[in-house]
Amino acid sequence: MADNMIIKYGVYQAYCLVDKCYMDSVGFYAAGKGLPDMPISSLEDYAKVIGNITDNLELIDWQD
Repeated sequence: MADNMIIKYGVYQAYCLVDKCYMDSVGFYAAGKGLPDMPISSLEDYAKVIGNITDNLELIDWQD
């Protein structure tokens, strides 16, 4: 079962395969409780939009 994630914009840690380390990246990314930040590509491949947090704050009740 998939966890809820939200889409954010800003600085996040992304793994660089070439340098084999985590680096700061800037852009849109998906964030979820207990999951690593993931850069956004084609959402249809791995995500389903369930709502807008400005309209439904209960969607982010898991955030610290």
